[in-house]
Amino acid sequence: MSNEEFQELVLQKLSNLEARQNEMFKDISDLKTDQEKMQHIQETMLQKLSDLETRQDEMQHVQEAMLQKLSDLETRQDEMQHVQEVMLQKLSNLETRQNEIYQVVRAVEHSNIIGKAELDDHNIRISRNEGTLKKIAKVIEDELNKAANL
Repeated sequence: MSNEEFQELVLQKLSNLEARQNEMFKDISDLKTDQEKMQHIQETMLQKLSDLETRQDEMQHVQEAMLQKLSDLETRQDEMQHVQEVMLQKLSNLETRQNEIYQVVRAVEHSNIIGKAELDDHNIRISRNEGTLKKIAKVIEDELNKAANL
């Protein structure tokens, strides 16, 4: 193999490595974009969770007012007891929804952790490629020095 063929082969290999590195940089950029989207979704969900907690507090105030009226209106005790049961069912539904939202938030958190792990994996691959490129550059430099000494 001639020196020119060897240099051409090395340049071709470097070009291939550079293309793969560029693909990895794009993958990292895509992961960062996805992570930002997930953070936005998480913030939205946390806001909705906060709104649900506010609604729950409002419902609790309504329930307390109803209990006060119940004690004042003994003649309507049966009717108010039925209303209270309906309110408790609504509160239970809200708690169920709150638990479901909590599970979704946990899933989003898990997804973020996975995304970060994938980003770390890509960073490791890039570091390996950089090491490979440095070794190739050293080999080329050594070969060029040998060729220059001839």
